[in-house]
Amino acid sequence: LKGLHELFFRHHVVAVLGPMLSKGIDQVTQRAQELGLPLLTLAQQEGTPGEYVFSGGITAKVQAEEIARFAYEKLGVQKFAMIYGKDKFGEEYSQAFWDAVVALGGQIAGSEFYRPGETDFRQVVDRLSGTFYQDARQRELEAMATLRETDKIIKRNRKTEAYFNLKPIVDFQAVFIPDDPKVVGQILPTFAYRDVEGVKFLGIGTWNSPELLARAQGHTEGVFFVNAFSTQSDRPAIQEFITRFRATFDQDPGQIEANAYDIASLLAQILDNSGPLSRQELRGRLSNVSGFPGITGNISFKNGSFARNLTIMTVKNNQFVAAK
Repeated sequence: LKGLHELFFRHHVVAVLGPMLSKGIDQVTQRAQELGLPLLTLAQQEGTPGEYVFSGGITAKVQAEEIARFAYEKLGVQKFAMIYGKDKFGEEYSQAFWDAVVALGGQIAGSEFYRPGETDFRQVVDRLSGTFYQDARQRELEAMATLRETDKIIKRNRKTEAYFNLKPIVDFQAVFIPDDPKVVGQILPTFAYRDVEGVKFLGIGTWNSPELLARAQGHTEGVFFVNAFSTQSDRPAIQEFITRFRATFDQDPGQIEANAYDIASLLAQILDNSGPLSRQELRGRLSNVSGFPGITGNISFKNGSFARNLTIMTVKNNQFVAAK
């Protein structure tokens, strides 16, 4: 807030680009709205809405809507499930995904959470697939006991496991898991270990990491996740940006750098092409942005955010590739 006030009262800026992080985003966006100062945020959280607040980050809402739409329209998924962390991050993504699915006409058939720091996800998967609530399936347990007696099954081992274990009830086609590669890399194999098969897995931009491939132990084939930027893209504009970035910083850019470049470029183009603008005039120009050719996708302003057509990635032969 102190920095925002200095830019407004001392330097008399026409707009502010930022903040980068979500910490304090509600207070900063609210104050920018009170001041009538166009604020183009880069954080994942949108902050307090207002006509002078322009959410430019790759937000939870943007990612959730894009992956839900892809699964519903391209993969034919109508019944979804979710597993998410019980914290602000997980709850924001899960709520955004739930809203997106309902808006499309789909259904959330199951939803389970885990505590931050949790490393054993067997019970989470069991709750989602109905094997945890054994009291509700007493008849099936009694039938298995009768079958064990009939077939004279006494010992429980790998060959006789079917005589003791309830079969999972999979009444969903895809599972949305909004978390980082470390956690997702533990959850994905758990589905296979608990015999939950035939479901697709949907994720967010954090999945675009070699760590996911390493941790999931071969269980990533066919997963789908949103991605705003990839150094493997063959688009000339993206390759030019990567070349310039490498020459300047001696490292590859990531999604954060690409997004900041896009929003800054968008603002610069409006200012360069329009001449001197008042804050109110700039607000109007920003509100009318449509089809700006960014390297994170074509950008248009919609419902308080700079929306994009994000790329959907998948995994084939242990490699990240664009989904068709």
